Amino acid sequence: MKKFLALVMALALVLSFAACGEKDTNDTNDIQYTNQNEAQDGEIEEVVEPDETPAGDLVILDEALAPEEYGIGFAKGNDSLCYAVEAALMALVNDGTLAEISTKWFGEDKIIFNSDADVAQVDVTTLPSELKLGLDASFPPMGYTDDSGAIVGFDIDLAQAVCDYYAINLTCVPIDWNAKDMELSTGNIDCIWNGLTITDERLENYCMSAPYLANRQVIVTKADSDIKTLADLAGKKVALQSDSSAAEALEANEEINNSIGEKVELLDNLTALMDLRAGNVDAVAMDEVVARYVLSNEA
Repeated sequence: MKKFLALVMALALVLSFAACGEKDTNDTNDIQYTNQNEAQDGEIEEVVEPDETPAGDLVILDEALAPEEYGIGFAKGNDSLCYAVEAALMALVNDGTLAEISTKWFGEDKIIFNSDADVAQVDVTTLPSELKLGLDASFPPMGYTDDSGAIVGFDIDLAQAVCDYYAINLTCVPIDWNAKDMELSTGNIDCIWNGLTITDERLENYCMSAPYLANRQVIVTKADSDIKTLADLAGKKVALQSDSSAAEALEANEEINNSIGEKVELLDNLTALMDLRAGNVDAVAMDEVVARYVLSNEA
């Protein structure tokens, strides 16, 4: 990955509105959950354990805000499509496909998906000819725009595998994350599949799939910062993505939330990390999956 991955992806989000297609297994998607550098021939070097904190000018606090799980959100009442996707995912768990995708992106099988959905019960004649997947296309490694302008990522590979299973097309639709509910309710997208945290509110408002990946909401700060614990956020300026699970995790930690000097809501996590490096904020609250991937893939 290039040194300025975060900046490139943030800018590419604004410039691109790309559809997902079949990926070349030799392209830059083949990046594991590692501290790594690309060799001249494109091979990955220096693989480390996934739970090792990435080195560099930014660090992730050991103390997390909250644990969580990712699911796929469909419009309320669209149970048949949700069931069909779950059934395909379960079949792909059983044949090892999802483990391969997880290992490709994270260096290990991190899939936790389990469902009693059965492909034998799916009426394929009722499936749409394409699955329109809504995402924030600056959310690596789940879904993001690469240097070529293509939308790639772990979630994209999972969705592509499901679409391949049913021989239907996958189309990725970058959306304003704040408008995701409207995009889903109006039918502009069929699902939100982009590191979507399962919450009680979303279980009520969406037809939500079973969880497929575990995550945590964490704090990222500079390595030389005096912020070492959540309590050290008192009086500090904390950035986070607008309408994100990080915001909900902070609000759930009432004592910590009330102690923060100022919360700055930004368009996406990559912008927040750039503001942190620039000294505009003291810390960023965000998904650990994204934080580790971005920090690990910087030269």
